[in-house]
Amino acid sequence: MENGVLPELTGVNEYNAAEIFGWQPPRASEEHAADVVGHGSFSQGFVVSDDQAAADFDKIAEERRAARKEALLAKTMQRREQIPQQVEKLENKFAEKRAQEEAKREMAEQRKMEKELHRQRLLDDYKRRKLEKELGSDGSQSARPASARGHSQPPFIRTKSQMSESMDAGRANPRMVRGKSNVDGEGRIFVPSTAEPTLKLFAKASPKSNRSLVTNALQYSVFPGAVCDNDRNKVLGEMGKSDSKHFLFLFRDQKCQFRGLYSWDQVANTVHKITGTGPKVCNTSMMKLMFKYDSGAKSFSQVPTRTLGTTIDGFSIQDQFWTKPKIPHSGNATHRDN
Repeated sequence: MENGVLPELTGVNEYNAAEIFGWQPPRASEEHAADVVGHGSFSQGFVVSDDQAAADFDKIAEERRAARKEALLAKTMQRREQIPQQVEKLENKFAEKRAQEEAKREMAEQRKMEKELHRQRLLDDYKRRKLEKELGSDGSQSARPASARGHSQPPFIRTKSQMSESMDAGRANPRMVRGKSNVDGEGRIFVPSTAEPTLKLFAKASPKSNRSLVTNALQYSVFPGAVCDNDRNKVLGEMGKSDSKHFLFLFRDQKCQFRGLYSWDQVANTVHKITGTGPKVCNTSMMKLMFKYDSGAKSFSQVPTRTLGTTIDGFSIQDQFWTKPKIPHSGNATHRDN
């Protein structure tokens, strides 16, 4: 060291510093060493305790399973012991309910019986009063001629001819003689009927007309709307000229395409054409489908029948009865239906 300047030290490190300056690297204290040693032993002990903990866990799980099993068994036994008590409780409840219902039924029957007895008493009182009234009126009527004898009017004396006439009238009309009393032992009063049985006059049943139903069908189903007014009015005019009671529509097929209007002759069981296209007369052998009109739904529905009746409002005929137009200059008919 010259002039207070430290010489530059080169090549100094932790290994040669001790030789140069007398410095030594710090050593770990005993406590630190113990901690390090203890940590190492703890790590080694933890690894060893994994097997022991697993065994402990299995033991604890087994104990818990056994405890749950015992608790379940105890609960089951407790429920079995409670079953007779619950059954007895329910039986008592049902018995009490049946007793209440029986008491209500008996009470209702008793009330009904009391009501019937009250009505019977009222009826007996009414009959008794009526009988007393009848007997009192008979006594007053019999007392009137006796009291009238004291008046100044001369007594009525019948001659022999009058007596014979009254006897003849009594024989001719025995219904005027009162043979026995109209009051029976129970106080019932019988009033003989004076009305003679009469025969009821026979009224010939007139068939019902479906004219209004056909009019409704023409307006809402067959020719609906203002476009079909001409066709509808034409059919209505032709129908107005007929005095028939039942009318039927002729349709092409199940689509209910209008082809004509017919009237039903119930005696001959045939239908006659009023207007439209189709045969002039049709019978049931020519018909294929029958239809019925529903005024509520405003539509026709097919009816599975082959006989005419008052419920039938339309029909269709078999295909061979439709006339087919011919091709000009040809004798063969086309396949186009009318």
